[in-house]
Amino acid sequence: MPNSTPNRTLSLGKLRPALKTKDKSPDATGTIFIKRNLLLRLCQELNQSNAGGVLAYLAGWFKEDGDGKYMTIQLSAKYERPEYRNDSPFFAFH
Repeated sequence: MPNSTPNRTLSLGKLRPALKTKDKSPDATGTIFIKRNLLLRLCQELNQSNAGGVLAYLAGWFKEDGDGKYMTIQLSAKYERPEYRNDSPFFAFH
């Protein structure tokens, strides 16, 4: 995965099956490209708390390409759903 990909909008990575050499070896290994804005947001959350870490979220999709099966993973901060507002002019009719 390239070190910098300016047109990428999400923090994405790939996990591929790993060769297990020991019982505790991981089942999959890979890399992730973390966008600057996500990293800054997570650092800001960490700095604003007294915690020793910050919670990040993962999503995964199973895929396959010419190199075999893999899982695309996405790293993100907690999604905050926008508040529902019904004060738009559309809802102002009687």
